[in-house]
Parts: sequence; C-alpha cells; structure tokens
Amino acid sequence: MRAKSSSNRMVIAKVMGGLGNQLFIYAAAKRLSVINNASLKLDTISMYAEDGYDRAYSLNHFRINAEYVNSEDVYELDLGNRRNLRYYLNKIIPFRYKCFVRENRLFDPRLLNLKIADKVYLDGYWQDENYFKDIETIIRKDFEIVSPHDHINIELAKEMSESNAICLHARRLKYEYLLSAEYYDLAIKYMVKKVPKPHFYCFSDDIEWIKNNVIINYPVTYILHNEKSKDYEDLWLMTKCKHYIIANSTFSWWGAWLNPDSSKIIIAPKNWRYRAAVPKDWVVL
Repeated sequence: MRAKSSSNRMVIAKVMGGLGNQLFIYAAAKRLSVINNASLKLDTISMYAEDGYDRAYSLNHFRINAEYVNSEDVYELDLGNRRNLRYYLNKIIPFRYKCFVRENRLFDPRLLNLKIADKVYLDGYWQDENYFKDIETIIRKDFEIVSPHDHINIELAKEMSESNAICLHARRLKYEYLLSAEYYDLAIKYMVKKVPKPHFYCFSDDIEWIKNNVIINYPVTYILHNEKSKDYEDLWLMTKCKHYIIANSTFSWWGAWLNPDSSKIIIAPKNWRYRAAVPKDWVVL
C-alpha cells in the first residue's frame, strides 16, 4: 500500500533480519514518518540478497502502509559501495541534521523528536517499544495479517481460544544466546500457579530440544506444520494464546505484544542479545 504525505519528506528504513526484527524496524520508522507527516519507504534490497541465515522479507503478509525503494532510490542515496563513506561523513553532523541515522546505543531518545527536512535513512534494529509506543493503535492495525490463513492454523486458533493456551517459545538454531532448560522450568512453575488448566503450545526452530529438555506435565501441543516461509502464521498463532513464556527473541516478543488482552501474563528472560525493552508489566526471570 502507498503511504500518503503532503510533503517531500521521506523516511527510508533498511529492513533486515528475521520477522521479529523487521517488525521493530518498521514500527520505529512508521512512528518517525507519522510525526513528520512524511512518506515511508522500505529498503528490502540492501540486506536480503546475501543474508547468511537464509531469511527473507516477510512484511508483505501484513497490512503495512509503505512503499519500497528501487534501484534508482539506492543509487540516488549512494547506498551502494559509498554507504560507509556517507555514514562516516554523517558522524560530524549534529543529530538533528542527519540524513543517515545508524543505531549505536540501546535506546536513542533523539530519534523520537527528529525533524525531517528532506529524506532520512534509518539503519538499525530499534528494538524498544518506546520508539513507537505512542502510536500503538496504528502499529497494531498495520501488523494485522492480510495473507489468508490455512485450515490447520484456523482450527488451531479456534482450539486456543477455547483453552487457557500458553505460548512457549524457544530459539535454538544459529543462535549464540541460548536459554537454559532451567529458565523454562522456572517459567512453567510460575505460570501454572497463576493459570488453571493450562495447555501449552510450543514453538521453536528446534522442537526436539523442547521435547527432550523441558518438562511439561500438562497438555501440550507442538507446532510443527508451518514452513519457514510461513513464519507469519506461527506469529499469528502466538497472538491467539492467552499467556506467554517467550525466548530472548524478537519473534516471540511480538507474538506476546500483539495480543491486546490486558490480562495476559508474559514471562521474559533476563538474557537478551539485543535488549528489547521489556514492558514493566511483564515478568522477568
């Protein structure tokens, strides 16, 4: 969909990483475009041609409101071989005048009040809900999935709605910041004290690890059927659960956050690779 703007101001965001990263990047860029009455473009060219994790752009499955850069845009902005030079020169410019903003700290409040005169290019993951919290309604609308759900996922979502469904997520493959089985054991013990008759729905890129290492003495369903290209379906199923035990992963962070139920219980680990801001009402173990 096209983003409408009454000016020539433009926010361009480099999209990279897996789906959770892509959602954070879009959300921060969307907020910056909204407060500046600027159009929003997504650069999906620069990263995915040589992504070492075989990840792909997935926001096309959502109700996002943005355009896409093309090769001419990249050439105009010198984002090819001259990108590093442009970033280096950009370092000496006061923040309010920057046309390139590269993330270099956990949270940079200067981005919240950045006034755009022409174009600004965002290069970062922006993993903090404070970058978009004040436009939460817009973000939730933009992150509605528009791709049709298949029969299996529709039936699972219905099943989840009829039980005290608890989402449990573990990220394991090609990841340095692995969580221990003890974290999940503690989280399960905490959760079952709060939630009667729980039913656990387990999501992971290594389901066998959960089966072999995490003790779940309650009804459990292992989500195995969605292919990697349908990661948005797993995310959608997560949002249909009532409570959450998330990994140190932006994927399950969004699965929990996108559930609008204020009564949800969300347990998150202390150990994060990139410190996504954990909301104050989430439980940290």
